[in-house]
Amino acid sequence: MASFYRRLVGIFGAASLVAVFMAIGVISVAADEKGATCSNGSVAPGHYDSLTITGFCNVDSGNVTVNHNLTIAPGGGLNAAFSGSDLTVGHD
Repeated sequence: MASFYRRLVGIFGAASLVAVFMAIGVISVAADEKGATCSNGSVAPGHYDSLTITGFCNVDSGNVTVNHNLTIAPGGGLNAAFSGSDLTVGHD
């Protein structure tokens, strides 16, 4: 019986770690912000006034519209070559 509980605690611990790492890597920026920064992971779909990329980010989970400035910092990268996810930048 102790072996069962030990295994159960291990499974819940591993699931918790996976959830934390997914939240850190995937939810890098929130949509509908004035000036957002993505440091790693996916850019959340939505509208942004400006967006700064400081790490390696993907547009891979829906459409992203940047109304004004899209800035890619030195050492940063943006991959927007995914089907079904469009990147639109205006006024730049």
